[in-house]
Amino acid sequence: IQEYAKSLGYDFQIAEMRWGVTAANADNHEHARLCMDEIRACQAQSEGISFVSLYAQKYGFCPFPAIIDSTEFAKLRAQIKAPADLSLLDTWFHEDKNSIPPSHVLDAISKHIVDYGNEKKPEASAAAANEWWGVFGRLQKILLDAARAAGVDVRPYEQSVTEEETRTCELRNVHPPVWFCREIVGLDGRVSSPPAKLFIDIKDGKIDASAQDLLKRLRTQFMPKLKLRTFNYKLQEWSDEFGIHPSVPEHASYLRQITNDFTTVMKESLETAARTANQLRKDEEYVEAASHARMARERCKAFHGRAVIVQQVSDIFKGKTSGIAVLHGVSGSGKTSLLAKAAMCISDHQPNATVVLRFIGTTANSTSARMLLSSVLRQIGRVYEDEALLSKLDAAHTLTDLGGLFPAFLALATAQRPLYVVLDSLDQLSPIESGRALRWLPAALPPHAFLLLSSLPEAQYQTFPALDAKYCAGRGAFVEVPALTEADIPTIVTESLRAKNRTLSHEQLNHVLKAVRACPLPLYIHMAIARAVAWPSTVAVSACHLQPTIADMITDLFSALEA
Repeated sequence: IQEYAKSLGYDFQIAEMRWGVTAANADNHEHARLCMDEIRACQAQSEGISFVSLYAQKYGFCPFPAIIDSTEFAKLRAQIKAPADLSLLDTWFHEDKNSIPPSHVLDAISKHIVDYGNEKKPEASAAAANEWWGVFGRLQKILLDAARAAGVDVRPYEQSVTEEETRTCELRNVHPPVWFCREIVGLDGRVSSPPAKLFIDIKDGKIDASAQDLLKRLRTQFMPKLKLRTFNYKLQEWSDEFGIHPSVPEHASYLRQITNDFTTVMKESLETAARTANQLRKDEEYVEAASHARMARERCKAFHGRAVIVQQVSDIFKGKTSGIAVLHGVSGSGKTSLLAKAAMCISDHQPNATVVLRFIGTTANSTSARMLLSSVLRQIGRVYEDEALLSKLDAAHTLTDLGGLFPAFLALATAQRPLYVVLDSLDQLSPIESGRALRWLPAALPPHAFLLLSSLPEAQYQTFPALDAKYCAGRGAFVEVPALTEADIPTIVTESLRAKNRTLSHEQLNHVLKAVRACPLPLYIHMAIARAVAWPSTVAVSACHLQPTIADMITDLFSALEA
């Protein structure tokens, strides 16, 4: 399938929901969340089928929620009468007031059972796992009984991870999921067979009737709503050693058939996607422009505060019929986000304007000055529908040729449709073909055309001295992007946290603000917030570690990944 996908210009990937969950994920009860995140990522990225179900006769593992809204938690707690049950609940759940709204969070297992997941002590780890499953069973019953008594939605407290995964398909059903449904006839009579527990829910040596009822509900009441494409397989044979094994002729036939069916379905999905999107995907100019527009949207989503500099950038071209502006500032000062915000403001305030936007170095076609300029000019020519200039562009093969055409393309701008070319991070250009010398940029602009540029100020990158020489003496406006101001910092921190439905305790917030004031760069604040967003309200400031510099933050991140 992967080879076939490549032949159509696609990358085919499989995300298997039961692989790749680490011991640390299990300790922190992250398995269900990771699975849901992965499914949503598949749904967002896939141009074809994004979900395949192998649901058969086993309902699956049913964890209770690891995070419960505090209002609902109070309702559950009010229904629990046994002091021992209340004590167990209060031992394992703590309130996180940093969550918006506040929530009660299940503690990591190792916080209370220290040898859980301890690979250095396998016997102690096994004993700890047994202890945890005893606690888990009690908590599961306490919460489910309380949910029923409190009249809250019971499903989160009784559903399996597999049901939750299946229900995510209802949220985005552009490409109907596929269900490969297998039935082993007489499976309920094979409970004593060792592999049976892998194929059907068994509890205390018997079929788990409750789990089977929930499975029946899911299969008869919910799954038909998904308009699934279903393949049914019925097996009569059983292997007491493996359950299903290719040494059994019927099983070998079944495995060949489901493999062939899966392959056929995936190839059909790839072919459908290729037919509907092939023309667009082969349009390199469109793909390039769309990539940079998408990056601008993502940058703007995470942009908070900095009202003064935003207004200053927004006013650069106010009242002008053409103009050139250069933003410069040290690495991490926020130039890229400011340019993205500026491009969005231009589009919002001038709906008829054409904005050609490139974040240099973020795509293969934006690193070379020649390829960058060719892409920019082709986009301008197509927007203004000038076939004559596009023909000349086809004959331009060098950076010098392209630079000679740049003024003619800029001259396509009109009062009704002004043109803004926004080029971020000129310092990221490859030095090949003397691209950083910027001789390809026009020294002056025709009416209704605007250039908004950014660069690091250091001379070693060549671009800023070139810009200074070309646009000094009033030919362009130079705006230094400063470090964050004292007034910006609290707003950016609190708004960034709120966007993630998080806040911080007073002491934690002061800790973050102190660190950011010592290194007032947007990149640092972004990394600090990425750390702080995970702090629960119960964590003392002494345990809230923030490295003092961007470099130290990055080193710390790599160390954590390698741990």
